[in-house]
Formats: sequence, structure tokens, C-alpha cells
Amino acid sequence: MKYLLLATVAAFALPSPVHAKEEPPLGTSGVARICLTDNDVHLRPKDEIVIPATTVFEDDGQNTGKPEDPSTWRYEVKEGFKFPAQFLTLTAVSLRRSKPCAEAKVQMLTGAGGTETTKRASDNHIFTMTDVLDYPIPSERPPIEIGKLIDDISIKAMLTTDVTQAVTLPASTLDDAAKAANCLAGAKKLAAHLGGGTGRQTSMIVEIGHVGADNATYGCPFGPKQKADFAVYWEGRARPASNTIALIAKGGEFVTGANRVEITTEASGCVSDALKPNAAENADREIRGVKIECQAFTRDGGGGSVTIYRRFGPDPAQPDISERATNAADMVSRDIKVEDDRKSAEALRFAEWYLDPKIPQNVKAFAMMAARVISLQQRCPSSKSHDDKIARWASDAEVKPSDIQPGGRYERLMTMMLAQMQSGAAKESIAEACEAIKKYD
Repeated sequence: MKYLLLATVAAFALPSPVHAKEEPPLGTSGVARICLTDNDVHLRPKDEIVIPATTVFEDDGQNTGKPEDPSTWRYEVKEGFKFPAQFLTLTAVSLRRSKPCAEAKVQMLTGAGGTETTKRASDNHIFTMTDVLDYPIPSERPPIEIGKLIDDISIKAMLTTDVTQAVTLPASTLDDAAKAANCLAGAKKLAAHLGGGTGRQTSMIVEIGHVGADNATYGCPFGPKQKADFAVYWEGRARPASNTIALIAKGGEFVTGANRVEITTEASGCVSDALKPNAAENADREIRGVKIECQAFTRDGGGGSVTIYRRFGPDPAQPDISERATNAADMVSRDIKVEDDRKSAEALRFAEWYLDPKIPQNVKAFAMMAARVISLQQRCPSSKSHDDKIARWASDAEVKPSDIQPGGRYERLMTMMLAQMQSGAAKESIAEACEAIKKYD
């Protein structure tokens, strides 16, 4: 979810235009009328929505409603609108239930997204809020998170004066090697903070190991905003254990700067939302510019994940990692590499036999099924014997008992397959194994 969101934002936003150029932009700033137009947003009398300066609005086409009445503002779905015009607010505005509209000075925005440097108010176009470049993190949670306002298309705007002033945002100058190095450096800091180490690195993530979770990763800074994420995965239960939630909060705080207590509360609530019948196993929450995305399910014994990243606002000033913690993380990283190399070698040996063209496919299928049943029988004390069923499978696959006995032509394949299945069954609870073996009764 994160990368779909950031890929969308990538077309529209780059780092703050405030420092893009030293000289002031040419032309004249315009004025836009910014309004809360979503009837589903219910504010209390004292609630205030602040739309900060450097908010990006995108041209969605001509207004089909009445310009003087925001409740009628509508736009036709645009086709082939590859690079729509964008403007950037220069001043913040406050919206309330009693005052749902306000005016802000704006300038046109060009770069990776918009291309137009001027816009006329007489065009009568609707602009929708799509991003905030410099988000001042509020000290208290706002009544409506800025991300929800953007995602629900709750804020729209129309120009009331022409705009001839424009600013161009710079593109990133880092090459792939520099991005990979920066990603690994960030992952090492996080691993040291968590008392673990770094594992394998891809173009998008670095694995974080020995931190007490089934799997944890540092997501490489992505998109024009270059935001990193922290993800934790668990298996064998629908809800994460208390130590897993603590890990999410500790790592999430380090990566995003959000309060650890708030992360704990919102992550737990997000998992509960994902487990609701109509949630399709997914949910999300937002805390003052920090996004929490989660998946949770009860099927197959349960499992899930939580990913946290800063969607809006500056990254936190992370504390320096001590030399002792760095050295400890390096030692753990070396241990992780040794373990990864061992697993890779085992998988390769297994694959060499499984992919051997001299072994018929029906024999391989028999070995997998028989090994799975045997491993489940061993795990479940109350399981009945399935020897007769395994014997029938062997006969159907034309496998003789002597073929899988010591010295037999399929002995090694069967031994490695059984080891693989036993390793998987060991991660299942006895109850899960007993439930799974019923499928073969």
C-alpha cells in the first residue's frame, strides 16, 4: 500500500520548493479559495482544520457547478491528462464548520508533476489537494488527519485571481549505488537501535534479523520525499504478541519520530480493524503525518504485518548509535549472513534433487505429500497412522518401498523433503498440526 501511495505522490511532489532556488520566482502570485467540500467530514464547533503552506493542489478540470457555491463544485473525469497543472499554497489557511472556506496566496508548481507556469481564474477549474511538502507536525492530533483529507478528496479549491508566478522543484541527483548505500546505512542504524543486525538487501528493503519477530524489514527511502518505512511480520496468530507490538513501537518511533505510546495504541487498533469481517484483512491509521498500514488474518493459523512510515513532515533527528551498539550489530549481521548462506546452500541442494529431470514428477509429488503427512503425524500426538494412505500414494506413483529406504534411488530426495517439511511443521502449534492432518484422514 505504501508504494502505491508514494508512486502516486511521486508524480506531483519533490522536496520543499522553499529552498529550490535562491532568487525569488518571477511573476505574480495568485489567490485561491480553498474549501472543505466533503459532507462526510463532521466538525465540532471548536474543531479547526489547518491547511499548511506548501500544500499542493492539482487541476482536475472545469467546474460543472456554481463557482460561488462550493457545495456544488464538481469536475468531469479527465482523460489523457498526463501532466495536469498544479499550484502551491504560500500561506496557511484555517477551516471550521462555521467557516468552511478561506483564501490563500498561491503560485504555480512545475517539476516532475505540473508543467504549466500560469493559470487564469476565468478558466473556472477545480483543484484538489494532493500533497503537503513541508508539513508542520502538530503538537496535538488534529480533528481530521491531513492524509485522510487528501485520500477522501475532501478539500477543493478554485482560483479567484490569475497566477503568473511559478516555482520549479529540483530532481534527485542520487544514482542507484548512492541510494543503495544510503538505504543500508539507515538499516544499520535501525538494527543497532533494536539490538539486531542487517540481513539480505534488495532494491527496496533490508532485512532486520534477531529482533524477536518472524520477519522485520527496513524499507529503503522511496519516491521524491525519500521516506523510509519499518515493517514487522508475524505468524501463528491473528494478533501480534506483546513483544511484537513493542518492537513495532520501538522501531516505528526511530524511523518516524512518532510517540511510542501512540504507535502502540494505533497499531493495535489497526490490527483490530483489519480483523473485522468486512475489512478484507487490511486497514490503516494515521497519526499526525505518520501512516500505519496493517494486515491481519485468522486463516491458516493466523498472521499479519504492520508497516509504519512518515507520510508527511520531516524525518526525526535520530540519536547517535554508540560504537558498542554498532559493533554488536555488525557481529549479529555476520551471524545472519552465515545462517542465510547455510539456508541458501540447503535450498540449492534440495532444488538440485527436486529439479532433477531424471526423477519423474509423480515421484516428486509423492515425496512432498508423504513428507508433509509424516511431519504432521510427528507433530500431532493424537494423530492416527496414515501409513496405508502413504502406501497407496507410493503405489500410484510407482514408488517401491525399497526406493525410499537406505540405499534406494529416491532415498536422498525423500530425506531432504522430509527435513524441509519437518522444519515447517515445527513452526506450527500442536493444535494447528492436528487440524492440518485432518485433511488427510
